[in-house]
Amino acid sequence: MSEFTENIGKCPQLVIYLTLSLMSIIASLVATNNMYDDKDVNSKGLNLFNHFVMTLIMSALFYYLCAYDYGNTAWILLLFPVIMFFAIIILIFGIFSSATSIKKDMKETEEERKRVQSEEFKSYQPKTTYSKF
Repeated sequence: MSEFTENIGKCPQLVIYLTLSLMSIIASLVATNNMYDDKDVNSKGLNLFNHFVMTLIMSALFYYLCAYDYGNTAWILLLFPVIMFFAIIILIFGIFSSATSIKKDMKETEEERKRVQSEEFKSYQPKTTYSKF
């Protein structure tokens, strides 16, 4: 038993994950109580069971990684959702910024095309009244 508590003590990734999971389970209980009808007790229980099972599986994985000195891998696994979140946000901002720059370029091109057409039309205007028939 002392080895178990020693491994937990040298594994902050597991402690952080358990803390976040506990907060997630509590938030899930609050959200599902508001979302489901009182008649739908099975969905509430199934949701809680799924959260609990995933927490156990991931906790066992973190414990294994820390017990066999794979601390860096545990940190990567713990931070992977955060890294992916920021990568997706950067990707979304990149798509929107390129879309606005493309729209701006298209608007400038259209304005240039209209300006050139109006200048070409003016250049073909007769200079004297004799050329008008």
